[in-house]
Parts: sequence; structure tokens; C-alpha cells
Amino acid sequence: ETRVLVPAETLTALGFGMGAGGEEGMPVVYPPTSQDEARRFFPAKDFKVTVKEEAADKGSSLVVTAAFKDINALLASPYGTAHGLTITITNGALSFKAVIGIEAAARLAEMKDTDAGLFGEQVPGLDELKKRKDEMRAEFRVTMPNAVASASPSGTREGRTVTWVADRTKQTNAAEFAQQAGAVLETSCPADGLKFSPKMPDRLGMLPFRDAPAGVVTSGDAPDMNKVLAAAKFAPCALQVTRSIDLSGEGGAGQNLAQLVGAVVLPRELAPQKWGAVRIDEVVDASGASLKLSQDEDELGMRRFAGGRYGGGTGDEAEDDDADKAAGTEHRHLVTLSFQPPDWKVKQIARIKGSIALQYFAGAQVVKLSNAIPATWIRE
Repeated sequence: ETRVLVPAETLTALGFGMGAGGEEGMPVVYPPTSQDEARRFFPAKDFKVTVKEEAADKGSSLVVTAAFKDINALLASPYGTAHGLTITITNGALSFKAVIGIEAAARLAEMKDTDAGLFGEQVPGLDELKKRKDEMRAEFRVTMPNAVASASPSGTREGRTVTWVADRTKQTNAAEFAQQAGAVLETSCPADGLKFSPKMPDRLGMLPFRDAPAGVVTSGDAPDMNKVLAAAKFAPCALQVTRSIDLSGEGGAGQNLAQLVGAVVLPRELAPQKWGAVRIDEVVDASGASLKLSQDEDELGMRRFAGGRYGGGTGDEAEDDDADKAAGTEHRHLVTLSFQPPDWKVKQIARIKGSIALQYFAGAQVVKLSNAIPATWIRE
């Protein structure tokens, strides 16, 4: 549940809920402040999500309910990443770790005018945010499957439930509040009767740098390429044909060009992290003549496309985001195929074959450089 005391546009301008690099709208600042942001924390393929948003006198209220069946889907979700959710079963005990998730917001609210730079001049409402910073409050509550054996730092216990609260009204020191907002919360209970086996992604943010291993490989698998090929579809959207006629007799006619605008459609769970450039492998008309452009002609055609009627529809992230909203559970990536138009007498294009590279993130390795920064450069 999120209660916002400042205008939503202020938080948007400051980067709350914005995506990192545009990759599937991954949130970077918690908590979500709108329905669209909230749903990004819980992928539709793993969660059943209901969102209730209401306007209030001095802000808004957002209540998100996410139901799931697989604990590992929760751990791997953007929500799990935002809270650093860590669940392990060792020696008959279930251990749970998390962070409240608002440390970034707490530190941003304390930004001084001298540090604001561009923000202080161009973001309307920043002053309002700073005025309400002392009202910031966050509550994190977890209900364990069995009786709680331990909890750190100390929180409020009620049966199997532990609640931790970070309240700026009760904390006079801003730096200490930010540390409290970023503290690792821990609790444990007996693992009796549990039938799930959590598979933890690496959580480098849950341990000090000195304790981080020298090399960490994050587990992850790219989707089955056979499934991608079976699910991929191409949906044509528009065909634009330009033919130039020289009536002066001086041979100054421009280039003839045909362009097919369409979308590569995949289920969201099979969409790549990065799309490559689309390429025409073959295009022939009804007479069997090749309509494929040379490399120079293709580059010229793309420049003309960018400045024409369908400018910007070459698969950029903004276009993809708009298409996704209309596609529901599908991801649609817009592409443009440029080729020569058929001869005037030819009425049909017989065949177009194209290809596009899909790049999937299947793992990462973190290299720890303990002496990368000279000790004399570090201020305590």
C-alpha cells in the first residue's frame, strides 16, 4: 500500500518508478505511485494482480494485491529485487531477509539545494517534496509459516507476524533514518511442514562489500529458442510505396522506395532484453525479380523513412511501450522493411523474408576489485 502526499508528476519527474534503460519498464525507485508502475513489479505470467487507486485530499492512495503460486517467481520478480527478498532453508530453519526498500527515496528527499543542481531549477514540486520529507513513513510486515524464532532488528511481533517500521517523525537525524530505511530485516522460524524449495538469485545488496565473494555468477537461463521461434509472429501494419516520375526529361527523378511497417510479436515472457536490427534476406515480386536494395540504397531509404510519414516507427523503446499497452500480455516490437517497389505492370509482391537478432540476458558475473580506489581517496 502506497500513500503519496505530493503530486504524482513530481515523483515522475524525479525518476520514481522509471525504467532502467527501458528494459521492460524495470522500476528503479520503490514504492510504485501509479497502477502502471505497480503492475511492473509483478509480471502477469506469474502473478494475479489487482490494483485500487484513489485520490485523496492531499495526494493519492494505491493498494496492490498480488497473488502467486511459486515462491521463486516472487524472489525473481522486480518486487523481490526492490526489497532484496532472501529466503533460505538451512538445517531445518526458514530464514527470511529483506529491506524496506525506501532508502533511495529517503536520501533523495534530503537532497540539499546546493546538491540539487539541475533538479532544483527544473523540477516543479521539489520544494513541496522536501517540505513533506519529515512525514515519510514505511512499514514492512511478514507472516511466517511457523512460530517466529528470532527477528532483527527488533520489530513488533504478533503471533507469526513481525512488523518493522521506519518513521521519520520519530527519527530526528536524517542520516540515521536513511540507514534505518535501508537496514536488512531478518527473521526465522522452523521449516516444519514446508514443501517449497527457494532458489535464490544473488543479492549483492544484502551484504557488505567486504563480505562479497570475488566472483559471483547470477543464475539465469535464456528461453528455449524453439519456443521463441514457435511463438514469434509478424503483424504487418502499413505499406508505403513511393515512385518518382521525371517530367522534365533531365533525369532528375528521386529514388523509388517501398517500405513495409510491421511488428514482431512475442509473449511478454519470451521478449528479449535487446532487439537487433531487422534485415531483409529476400524480397521478390510476382515475376520473380528481386526487389532487395543495395546497402547504400537501404541506408538512404531508412533516412527517408525517419523523416517521413511514419517517422520514429523503427522499433524505438517509446513505440514499443505504446504498443505493449495495447497488446496486453504480448510484446510488440515495431520494425521497417525497405525494398524497391515492383514494376508498374507487376501487381503483387510474391515473397518477403527477413530476420532480426534477439539478445537474451542469461547470467552475469560480478568482479570484486578491492583496491580499485586508493585508500587516500576515500573520506570516512
